[in-house]
Amino acid sequence: MDQEDFVREMRAGGANLDARGHFGFKVDLCAPMLGNNQETQGVISLGGITRHPKFEKRLLSMMADLGAMSLMNRRLMDEQRNKANSDGLTGLITKRYLQELLGEEIHKSEVQNAPVSLFIFDLDHFKKLNDTYGHLTGDRVLKDTAEIVRKTIRVGDISARWGGEEFLLVLPGTPKEGAWRAAEKVREALARHAFQDDDGKPIGKVTLSGGVAAFPGDGRTQSELVGAADEALYHAKRSGRNQVLMAQPKYFSD
Repeated sequence: MDQEDFVREMRAGGANLDARGHFGFKVDLCAPMLGNNQETQGVISLGGITRHPKFEKRLLSMMADLGAMSLMNRRLMDEQRNKANSDGLTGLITKRYLQELLGEEIHKSEVQNAPVSLFIFDLDHFKKLNDTYGHLTGDRVLKDTAEIVRKTIRVGDISARWGGEEFLLVLPGTPKEGAWRAAEKVREALARHAFQDDDGKPIGKVTLSGGVAAFPGDGRTQSELVGAADEALYHAKRSGRNQVLMAQPKYFSD
């Protein structure tokens, strides 16, 4: 179709299209890239044509179909990748994928001489909660915890289900003291939340114990950093639970 055909068809479909603002050059031919549901995903436009082959519209239509197919395939690949990297219960990213991202963040921290911190926590007495209320309620608590984390952390922070009732957050550009304050916000939000069992009845307060560590003072490798945060977590549990403690520095840092 030519430009006038395209504008006419779009307006007939209810689209508010200003042709002068939409096309930055004189368009001789254009074709919509249509998805499976016939929704327009994009437009291929050609201008400055001096010669017109016999089947030019058919050729452009074929190009648009191939472009639409490529866009759909890319979208499907992204969806499958997101599913593979997401925990099925909580929707947070998986431990495996977080380890990959954490390695990237540590490398970036080294290159840019910028801080990066970890916050690892688990839910206090979670086994007792499961035994008392059942695994369906336990799953509901994990889902609610993940939602609390999503609503509390900043854009750009990374959160994952580390395993069981354990969660790990990566806070790029955040020094240890700032990470501790962020962790406290998560702990306080969790303690305030009105958790319920699978039938919607209240189950009482759910708390967390956590540890915070920062690169490079608490660890210069991924395993050292996670280990330092984990050690602080267990110290928080031994000291009474429902608290977040900072790791003791292992290295001097500038």
